Amino acid sequence: MEACVVLRKMADMNGKPELDISFENAVTPAQPMLDRRLHSHRQHSTMERLRIVFSPRLATTTVAVAYCFLACNILYFGINYQFPQVFRRMRDDQPMVPAMEQMIASVFEIPGMLLATWLVSRDWLGHKQGLAYVSMVTGCLFLAFTTVDIPVNSVAIPCAYLLKFGTAALFSLTWAYSAEVFPSVCRSTGLGLCVAVGRLGSIAVPVVYEFMRKSKDCWENAPYVCKIIHHEWPFLLFTSAMAMILAGVMLWAPVLETKNCRMDDFEGVGEHSALMPGKNVKGKQQDMDI
Repeated sequence: MEACVVLRKMADMNGKPELDISFENAVTPAQPMLDRRLHSHRQHSTMERLRIVFSPRLATTTVAVAYCFLACNILYFGINYQFPQVFRRMRDDQPMVPAMEQMIASVFEIPGMLLATWLVSRDWLGHKQGLAYVSMVTGCLFLAFTTVDIPVNSVAIPCAYLLKFGTAALFSLTWAYSAEVFPSVCRSTGLGLCVAVGRLGSIAVPVVYEFMRKSKDCWENAPYVCKIIHHEWPFLLFTSAMAMILAGVMLWAPVLETKNCRMDDFEGVGEHSALMPGKNVKGKQQDMDI
């Protein structure tokens, strides 16, 4: 049979020559499965898709993914807005060209994306764990970058490069995770909603940064506080806190893990068997029915 030849060739190409490719030629689907397929092909209204996205099974995950995009946009576009100003002020302390430093920092996004690709391909590490670990490291880098106001350029400049590396990896991991958590009938709606929330963060970054940078003026009547609060610190502490909160959400919040799970096309069918926090991700594929 032509189908068997094709399946055998696919099995050989994927290194599974021992795979059983036998099947029955004519199988009449069971009525419940047929009803599910017919139900899945009907047109869903916007309100129906939103009800699925915010159903008890997906509500926590939807909020968590929306926060992921919000944090990633603030962190990524925040440093893109901050770095040119910081590098321009650092030029007085050592010979450097701000535009060149910005270009060098941008090159570090490439290995960040490669790191995200490597983490996604590891069966022993879930999407949530990868997001949590990268978020924690990025949060620590934001704290270390506060040395830019002291100034300790031997620490601040490498941290600037590594921040581009970390935020690029975090953004890539967020896209990989968010593309799998919603069922197909509402995937565009759920993902679009979360991305829209994230874009609010990128829009607000310039205002938030300028407000926090000038917040030091609020302490002009407290000389001692002025000595320890620098212009860049409020925004850097804010972004570090957002990264740490993201790590906490991915580690301890009851959000769905989709790594090595089969995604079903139908909503409201069966129980969601995605791995929950605290369970190890195994190489064996598991079912994830939504």
